[in-house]
Amino acid sequence: MIIGTVAVTRSMVLAELAAAAFLLAFVGIFASFSVGIPTPGFLAVGIPVSRGHYFSSILSALALQFAVDWLFWFALMGTVYFPIARRGRRSKSPLA
Repeated sequence: MIIGTVAVTRSMVLAELAAAAFLLAFVGIFASFSVGIPTPGFLAVGIPVSRGHYFSSILSALALQFAVDWLFWFALMGTVYFPIARRGRRSKSPLA
């Protein structure tokens, strides 16, 4: 029986990081309102845009919170993953 190997490409890793960041941002909305844990998106929504002007609807505030949380988690996981992956590739090279 021949078992093929699957090469994990950079786009596959980015898709997995984006999906994980999506789930963490979704959980962050519930954590900020039900438990009271402030997430970066919750803090960004709390910053007033200008005097007397707040978000026109609750839906736009939630969208901003979700987008900031998603971007935060995606950037954090990418910042952690890619240097570790690069270090792993260098140590396995036969010329090193």
